[in-house]
Amino acid sequence: MKIFLNGKEKIISNKISSLNDFVNIILGKEKGKIIELNGKVVKKGERESIFLKDGDRIELIQFMGGG
Repeated sequence: MKIFLNGKEKIISNKISSLNDFVNIILGKEKGKIIELNGKVVKKGERESIFLKDGDRIELIQFMGGG
């Protein structure tokens, strides 16, 4: 299956079905990222019930502080 992660094409296994599975594999134990799927922010509790489709666009967003 082909998806786009932060604008770059990525081929993933069909065994990765939910957005939650994908995020756990990509991010591991990292915290503090916002997940956007096809232009919409996905709440953490909704990730398990969303299943990836060919061509989906995922953006990983992290806010940074600074001065």
